Amino acid sequence: MAWRRTLALCAALVAIPSVAQAQAGPTGRVRYLGGYTHDSPAIYGANDDWWAGVVPEVSYLFLEPRWMLRATYAFTAAVHTRNPAEIANRLSLVSSYELSRRTNLLLSADANQTSLSNYLVTRPITETATVLLPPSNSRFLTLTASQGITWEASPNVLFGQGVDATYVTSLDPQVTINNVFVGALLSLERTWKRDAVGGELRAAYAGVDTPPTPSGRFMTFTAAPRWRHDWSAAWSSTLAAGASLVVSPDTGTDPFVTPSARAAVLYSPVDDASVELSYTGGVTPNVLTGQLFRSHLVTVRGLTTLSERHRVTLGASVGFLNGRIIELRDGALGPEFNGLLSDADVSWLATDWMQLFARAVLQAQDNGPDVEAFVREAVIVGVQFSTRSPDGVAIPIRFPQRVDRSDAGR
Repeated sequence: MAWRRTLALCAALVAIPSVAQAQAGPTGRVRYLGGYTHDSPAIYGANDDWWAGVVPEVSYLFLEPRWMLRATYAFTAAVHTRNPAEIANRLSLVSSYELSRRTNLLLSADANQTSLSNYLVTRPITETATVLLPPSNSRFLTLTASQGITWEASPNVLFGQGVDATYVTSLDPQVTINNVFVGALLSLERTWKRDAVGGELRAAYAGVDTPPTPSGRFMTFTAAPRWRHDWSAAWSSTLAAGASLVVSPDTGTDPFVTPSARAAVLYSPVDDASVELSYTGGVTPNVLTGQLFRSHLVTVRGLTTLSERHRVTLGASVGFLNGRIIELRDGALGPEFNGLLSDADVSWLATDWMQLFARAVLQAQDNGPDVEAFVREAVIVGVQFSTRSPDGVAIPIRFPQRVDRSDAGR
């Protein structure tokens, strides 16, 4: 989600990868895809649904010696055997700037108009996240923006700053969703050859209106020391542990304090393969339901090239979420819930202009003894045609995790 991206934005100094052989300009793509989805119970439509869709997309790459920006627009049209036909639109901007030899800036923005069912099965595997889902398949609009900067104040002192904002609103008149989240982060580290030790301060504001959840406002403040270490050329880790304070200006609410922690282990033996195991615990907002959780999230995410000769790649992600709703009005915690997301994608770049792909998704959500559990199984296959071969430019959306910054651009 967008809040996890904010936490990563200040991890370390980004180094813009070499793009000497890439060319700026437009690229047109069209994806033909289809699949099968089974929901139990059918809270997002029919239990069994076969569907087919087309996704025309155009992007433009601006490429300069000290900055790069990619703008992408995609239109989705899909027909279903059991659920209503739907259309979706998405516009995204991703950019990276080398402001000076010691200062780097990341900026990104995204606007997405879609239904929840389409949102869940068509987002790239790198953007999927385990979250609590609302019991509705309404159409909604999400607007997100993020900014992050790192400044190497000296050869051994690294300063980081980030801001993240998300707005979600329903496009269906019978459903009310108006949620705003804004988060900010400051970090300061002392670095050595293999270690970086420092601290981070985070603050966030949320205003939510998502019936039947009571509307309200809340603010969170988190302080935590942080340690990053490169164990070898392939292994590295990050650890931050502290406490979070939740307060609300609304009447009848009480402050809430809870431990907060983040930990990650990254294994990146080669440039085209990496595996990351991460844990996040503490206060987590949900942009779709408008609720605040005390949660524990464990995620394993990996990407590797199965065949360099045949240009076959595999991406996979597994996440488990355990949490309880924070009730500021009575100072208590709500019922416990659990969520699971498993996602795997295989793609084959058959030629410079044609790519085939297949994907399998499993989602499960247990909302406690009084609410029926939800399970979704989806299989997606398709082919993509492009006007030119891949440019090889991966604009970073987060700063490197390793102290030596060798994972920049991955």
